[in-house]
Amino acid sequence: MKGYFYVVSTPLTLLDPSNMATSMERLRVLRGLIRELRHVHKKGPVKETIAYNYLMEQYRKHQVTDQRVCRAHQELQRNAETYLCLLKSTRLQQALHDEYYGKGERTTEETAKMLGFDLPQNPPDK
Repeated sequence: MKGYFYVVSTPLTLLDPSNMATSMERLRVLRGLIRELRHVHKKGPVKETIAYNYLMEQYRKHQVTDQRVCRAHQELQRNAETYLCLLKSTRLQQALHDEYYGKGERTTEETAKMLGFDLPQNPPDK
C-alpha cells in the first residue's frame, strides 16, 4: 500500500464540522449497506455472513483516525455509495419484476386493476 497513507503531525479535531459530516455520511452508507444485506440474506443473522464480515473489515481498515489519513478514502466512500445504489436498484428491480412479470393470460379487469384503473360498470339489463 505504498503512497496511500501518511502520518499526520497534528491530530484531527473531533469537533471539526467537515470531519463530522463525512463521518455521518460514512455511517449512513454503512447502515444502508447492512440494511440491503439483510434483504439479501433472509436466513439467520446478517452478522454471521461473509459479506458482512468483509464489509466491516474494510470499513475498519480504511477508517480515518487522528494518527493517519487514508488518501484513497474518498474513492472507497464513492465505491461504497455505488455498491449501495446497485444493491437497492437490484432489489427494487426484482420487486417490480415479481409484480408485473407475465403470469399467463390476464383478464381485462385484472390488467386494469394492475394499472390502477377501474372499468366502467355495465348497466343492468332490462
